Amino acid sequence: MTALPNPLRRALQEPFTDASLAPLWPQIERRRQSLRWQSRAWLAGGALGVALALFILRLPTSTPGPLHLQGGGSVVAVTAGPDGRVLTLDDRSRVTLSAGARWVPSGNSGSQFASMLLSGTARYDVTPGGPRRWSVACGVATVRVTGTSFTLERSEGGLSVRVWHGRVTVEGPTVPSGRLALGAGEVLVVRAPAPAAVAMAAVVTERVVPLPEPVVAVPLETTPRAPRRGALAREGAPEDLLAQAEAAREARRYPAAAALYQRFLARRPTDAQTPVVAFTLGRLQAERLGDPRGAARSFATALSLGVPRDLEEDLRVRRVQALAQTGDEAGARRAARECLARFPHGRRVGDLRRWSE
Repeated sequence: MTALPNPLRRALQEPFTDASLAPLWPQIERRRQSLRWQSRAWLAGGALGVALALFILRLPTSTPGPLHLQGGGSVVAVTAGPDGRVLTLDDRSRVTLSAGARWVPSGNSGSQFASMLLSGTARYDVTPGGPRRWSVACGVATVRVTGTSFTLERSEGGLSVRVWHGRVTVEGPTVPSGRLALGAGEVLVVRAPAPAAVAMAAVVTERVVPLPEPVVAVPLETTPRAPRRGALAREGAPEDLLAQAEAAREARRYPAAAALYQRFLARRPTDAQTPVVAFTLGRLQAERLGDPRGAARSFATALSLGVPRDLEEDLRVRRVQALAQTGDEAGARRAARECLARFPHGRRVGDLRRWSE
């Protein structure tokens, strides 16, 4: 057998011998043990983390308790004095009562805060995002809300709801369709049922001018009724005329809506809803039909018939604007002075003074 050349013999020769590898085996074994313990530690840590997470998730969550006054006092019934009363709660919500207002808490827990406004005016500023549902019972209707700002005015004649921020839901037998949602800049006026008449409700949805707090006009909301049969329906029964006018207004057929409102006013000059209908007609004439002269007449009609107090200031301001647009400066000055005399601390005092001068 031919012998391998020396270089090739050296290349194929094993670099290690058993004797040279013997000292390395203990080090290799220690390294293997170390890696084995590290993997076990990682597995144990992961299992411990999962168990801890499950334990935390199973812990009972704390339920918020009832609201208290800021500072720790209990929430109790209040009759506001001559300067009114402000109730600031520990969730930063606030109830501001006008002079003489009577207010009673009727339910206070971690999930709901209920109260009753027996009389007068109350402004609610409810902190949004809280765990409680708020409700206010006001006789003819109940207002429900989670976080918003709104004002309630209750009298013997009914209830006025004005929303400044957020949304509220008003429920009651005399509310259109039994339940109505209101957003910022909207007002709902609900009349208490009269002995021989159905209650009237008007919802306000548009502002007159941008102000720090909304000044609004009055579109009337009514419950649609099925058309009557016979000659009365063909001639246009007053109730049907009002429902048709509302449908035309919603469809933006403003001339048709105005004509239907005028027919209603001609047929029901002394109806309980006539003042609000006249106000609605004036709004259409001023804002949609470009008829300030007709609007001024409609606003004057509404005033003479007696609109609700909540709407009177807005109506008078609109009448001043309409008279000014017709060029009747003397009439606008007189109307502005009448409004200032009626509402000396109203929201448009500055503008009315300029108009009156």
